[in-house]
Amino acid sequence: MNRKFATVVLLLLAWTASPAQAVREVSVSGDRAFTDHLQLNQGYGDSDITVKIVFDEASNMLTLSLISYRNIFVFHEDVVYKKVFCGAGNLKVNKLPYAVESEPGSKYKMPYNFRSKILGYGYKNITFHKWYSSTGLIPVPSQPRMINPFIEQKFTVASTEMPVTLTLRDILMVDAGSNPLHWKFTSWADLNIRYSVTITRNPCFGKEEEIASAQTSLEAVRTAYDSFAEHYSSGVVDTPESMDVFNEMKDLLQSQFIYHPAESSCPDVTALWEEYNTYVQAFDGVNCTLRRKGTDVEMLYEKARALDLYTARWLLTDDAVEKDDITNAAGEAIRQADEAIEEGGLVNEEQRKAGAVYRRARDYFKTNCKKR
Repeated sequence: MNRKFATVVLLLLAWTASPAQAVREVSVSGDRAFTDHLQLNQGYGDSDITVKIVFDEASNMLTLSLISYRNIFVFHEDVVYKKVFCGAGNLKVNKLPYAVESEPGSKYKMPYNFRSKILGYGYKNITFHKWYSSTGLIPVPSQPRMINPFIEQKFTVASTEMPVTLTLRDILMVDAGSNPLHWKFTSWADLNIRYSVTITRNPCFGKEEEIASAQTSLEAVRTAYDSFAEHYSSGVVDTPESMDVFNEMKDLLQSQFIYHPAESSCPDVTALWEEYNTYVQAFDGVNCTLRRKGTDVEMLYEKARALDLYTARWLLTDDAVEKDDITNAAGEAIRQADEAIEEGGLVNEEQRKAGAVYRRARDYFKTNCKKR
């Protein structure tokens, strides 16, 4: 008697013990869903099922879906077989601990073969688990249905800090009989799969205004810089008045477009402000100078002739006072010519030739007309 009792207890424990839980790490985002393919390995016929987890960032919602070519049946709370099924294996809808949508006159039966071969010994004491459980999620209330071509459950993500898990338990398949209101259970499995869900959020989500503001600023500074740099591309202006206009315009642009911090959690915003700051810095590189109009050729030749005369007079006289007068006069001529060249430059071939003549006369005087 004791041996028989022990055997019964062991059989009950073996049946009621849940299979080892499988854990799967999954990742979803606003543009990337997760899909898994499972099979209810206890039953008859095609029992493939697709699990889909979708995240919608706009609503901060996660959707769990079960999809199959066959009709799916699940329990929405834990139930014990003998409390909701009669002796013939018919499910009593009114015995379920939750309200469920069912067609009037529908019957849902677990055939004897299903009960004896699929559920096994002691099936009357079996507890069917609610089809899912979750952490880090707030289920959105929905109306359960008895027969489902697919099942969908939505959740609000409770917090970005909390871990998110979804666990699948008992799933059953049902087929319609000759009477479309009569259904029979054909497949079952306690999946006991826990999905550990990592939700990757878009760092730029909800930052449309920041992106638009940065884009507008970038377009404005780009247009201003391109126009300013093109207008003064030669790097020279002809008059002091034009130089004043350039400086005023540059000061105005640099006061209008100032450095903007580029740090942002959104890489798009950061990239836009970094490009904006590049243009802001580029204003420093736009510079202008007054155009050098050159030096009067006749004046250079005149100074060269004068220096030749000063040199001859200085070399011919022995009068120290006269030498000093000649040196002073020559020095003034050299000062005037050098300043004119410094200011106007030698911008063409004719001026460069005159400048060479002047420099030879100047250098000759400086070399040979020194006080001893």
